[in-house]
Amino acid sequence: MLAFTTVRTLVWRFRRLFAFGLALLLVVALIPQVAVRADQEVVRQNLDDEDVVSQPLDDTANEFASGLGVSLQRVVVSNDGGDVPGDEPGAVVLAPIGQMRPWTSFGNLPAARTNHGVVALGRHIFVIAGAAPLEDQFDDDGVATPASFTDSVFSVNVNPILGGFEAAPGAPEGTTWANTPLVTGELIPQQLGCVAPVQGSRRSDVATASLLTATQPVPGTTYSNASGFIYVVGGRVDSFSACGYIASTPQVQIGRVENGRITGWTTNPAHNLPRIPGVTTAFVPGVQGAQAVVVRRDNRVFLYVLGGSTVNVSDGSGRLSDAVFFTEINPSNGQLRHPDGQTGSIWKLNPTPMPTALFDHAAVWSRATGQTGAMRDGIFVTGGFTNMSRTALNPRVYLAEVASNGVLTWVTRPGDGDNNQIVIEGRSGLAGFAYGGQIYFLGGSTATAGAARNAEQSVFAGSHNGQLRLLRLFDDGGDSREYFLNNQAPIVPDSLRLAYSGVAVVPAAPRLPGDGPAAEVNAAWAFALGGSTDQGQPATRIHRTALGGDDSAASLRSTEGWYYSAFYDVRLSNEDGEDDLARILAVNWMTSISRTGPNSNPNADLIIEFRATRRVCTADFAFEGVEWRALDGDPDSEFSSRSGVNAVTLREAFGDEDSEEFDVSCLQYRVYLSQNGTIDGAPRPAANPGGTPRLLNVGLLTRRPGGRDLFITKFEINQNAQGQVNYFDLRIKNEYRDPERTSQTAGVQEFFVILCVAYAPLEQQRPTLTVPSLPAEHDGSWRVPCAPVYRLIRGDQVAPGEEVFVNGGWRANFDNHLLLPTILAGNQLTNNDIRSLFSRAGHYEVAAIIDPFSTIDEENIANNMGFQTSTEPIIRSFTVPRIVIAATATPTATPDPNAPPTATPTRTPTATPTATPDPNAPPTATPDPNASPTATLTASPLPTRDPNVVPVDPDRDAFDDDYGGFDDTPEIPGGNDTDGDPAQPNLPPSPTPTATLAVTVTPTADPTQPDEGNRVYLPLVSR
Repeated sequence: MLAFTTVRTLVWRFRRLFAFGLALLLVVALIPQVAVRADQEVVRQNLDDEDVVSQPLDDTANEFASGLGVSLQRVVVSNDGGDVPGDEPGAVVLAPIGQMRPWTSFGNLPAARTNHGVVALGRHIFVIAGAAPLEDQFDDDGVATPASFTDSVFSVNVNPILGGFEAAPGAPEGTTWANTPLVTGELIPQQLGCVAPVQGSRRSDVATASLLTATQPVPGTTYSNASGFIYVVGGRVDSFSACGYIASTPQVQIGRVENGRITGWTTNPAHNLPRIPGVTTAFVPGVQGAQAVVVRRDNRVFLYVLGGSTVNVSDGSGRLSDAVFFTEINPSNGQLRHPDGQTGSIWKLNPTPMPTALFDHAAVWSRATGQTGAMRDGIFVTGGFTNMSRTALNPRVYLAEVASNGVLTWVTRPGDGDNNQIVIEGRSGLAGFAYGGQIYFLGGSTATAGAARNAEQSVFAGSHNGQLRLLRLFDDGGDSREYFLNNQAPIVPDSLRLAYSGVAVVPAAPRLPGDGPAAEVNAAWAFALGGSTDQGQPATRIHRTALGGDDSAASLRSTEGWYYSAFYDVRLSNEDGEDDLARILAVNWMTSISRTGPNSNPNADLIIEFRATRRVCTADFAFEGVEWRALDGDPDSEFSSRSGVNAVTLREAFGDEDSEEFDVSCLQYRVYLSQNGTIDGAPRPAANPGGTPRLLNVGLLTRRPGGRDLFITKFEINQNAQGQVNYFDLRIKNEYRDPERTSQTAGVQEFFVILCVAYAPLEQQRPTLTVPSLPAEHDGSWRVPCAPVYRLIRGDQVAPGEEVFVNGGWRANFDNHLLLPTILAGNQLTNNDIRSLFSRAGHYEVAAIIDPFSTIDEENIANNMGFQTSTEPIIRSFTVPRIVIAATATPTATPDPNAPPTATPTRTPTATPTATPDPNAPPTATPDPNASPTATLTASPLPTRDPNVVPVDPDRDAFDDDYGGFDDTPEIPGGNDTDGDPAQPNLPPSPTPTATLAVTVTPTADPTQPDEGNRVYLPLVSR
């Protein structure tokens, strides 16, 4: 996999669309899956739109090759193309199988090393520990002895454009290599028969791996420095003086890397490897000659240690291991934890061992994506000794498939479509690496114990498909068992005849625009560093080759593969220099597909898919949960792309070009290339195994989306002759006042409308309402304390320019509020009537607030409490009098049956309270005219019940004699709406208010705080 650290940014000012005419359709997550079809005529019509902007994405080889997110799986970027009008040289094609570019000599290490570890972290290479060339310090089998062990960690930077070395951080002046040695620690715990614990840092035969966690762009370049962690596991250590034997260590060292510099090494006894199964002694012997691999699987990172051998410090005996231990890495700090969350243990033993016990073998991680888009991760293993006496070598290739929980499942016959064992020449000390769906095994030794020392001059190269199954080199009807091409001289020079070498792969980067073509377009650089010569001595040699790129004369290519584009910031710049979301109108892509004539593949095809988001376009998580969607560029055939120009429009795909779901900031596309189609999901045999469809360019057709602005158009609260609230009318509108941009719906998300209320009893002064600043803060329960009620509205129902009534569907914000002593199921108000909010006698100030938490992306939130052109809130002030009824002398009198019917109710309301006070009641305090407004709804005691006042409403007792009631006789426009259906009713005339309303717009006091009681947990707003 190739990943770059630069986000591709496209910021374009409005201009007339030029003839490039390329566009890529983009939608946000959770839109139903749909195959999008092409309508080139609509694309042509859009060329005349002044606001339409063309955003070419990828055309040249450098563009296809660069950017964060770029990944090549069984495909390469070539300099092909440019022979079609409107196209520049550069194309994505299927990768040649087995072929390599030549290796060349490329300098030397600071000191010779063999049996060492090599890792790459971004553009930084690290050469770790190993054995040094001391005379007579190697035994007859070429195995290092204690005096040659080292603890050095050499590091160097690579220029990803040219592939050359640059000085590493901390390198001495005038040199390129730095050295940050391993830390001294406990290599072997206390053991019987040894003067232990053994302290030290030197070792050889180590297992190493790395994890990249962050990047920092290098100013003025197209590449970045990297940060992350290095893991050094086990190894062969010097315990001779303490125990009389060279032994294995279980120690794990973790190195922290910041922008290419090692800032420190740490050890922790809790991280040590556990005892290998089958070892019955009490000590933990550790491993040497094992392999360590880091695998990213979904959102988790695992570290694996596969096989190896152990040396018993008690008696010098050894044991071969088929065990696989794995642990989970915390990417934030690099520390290890048990994959199942267990405490007291770090490592987990894989349920199934390796197919055979091995040491001095090779293991590499590779990733694949099949036609369904499902991601697979696997570890390929080959080579190594199968016994401690070093007399037998493993020639087979095995595959371990990685599950989401980290468990490995072994596949002993990992060929595509057959049951053959995959065999290459058995070797020890070979170096494995992977790139873009290609697997490589370099050098190694075929010598066994007692044989003459030797090192091999070759590199095996093979390729796997989207199911991680290795592909045969030749299609001869299934009889071929060749899966790896053995690249030898002149591809591999004699100076690369090495065993126990290490390989680092560094992704390449393109030149800056205008600087000319890169030396190796879309290549990754592979470096072979050090190793053991044919005479068994450590070497300083470094060799380099370029991976990727195309060979147009390739006679055999992968049958299918995936290309993942960079992450593109597609926002458009407005006249103020600010970035706005872009509305995607269409997609164009150009291909070259040969389906007719000689040497053609009649079922070749190319499928393009996309995903998009409004999140920041900087990392993989920007697209978390976002679906890929296929585009159909040739709806009149069974193919997804025609040879030539393909065009897909939003209107044809979804029928609604004005939907805000197409307003986005970040996109990525991917392309599935098929050599000759599939049969029942498996690649169809190709008539021309060297043929490939070509993707020549991709682009977008965009324009700036319309704006939105929510504001109040009407807010009335009226009272009847008795002072009861009898009419409520709140209306809002979404209208963007910019002649250069249209309005759009209020969005696909829900938003709140709330009523903030300040209340004081009749005996107190009028309160003053202070509205919150927007966006309002909340404690996680999505409440504004001043709001006893709320209304939820779906943004997509607030169409541009249409007035929406917010008079029904109100719900209680709290289940024990002074103004709402009784509420119904689902937090509904009495009779689903907002007028019931004003049933308590007292003084009120009320303001309506639209979208208090700024859920909707508006151009202007200053008018969310008022009219469109005002920043002042609309506050309605009024008083509801107390309703009382006098007791009668004969409450049980029989009515006259001949009397005409009388009207209900029997209450005799007055504009002000007129009940005769109880002479036995304590005197009522006279309000202080200088007192300040109350800020607490329950700050003053309620008056004592008058026995001469008889309640006539079943809910009246809940108001403790402060009952004012409400009048639900007049119809409210939209009053029967629910919070999921703000329908537009036929409007009855508004009743004439019969009580004077005092309106204020100058809030100055602290906001009132209602008694929240037990909270009613509201549905969260989708943000």
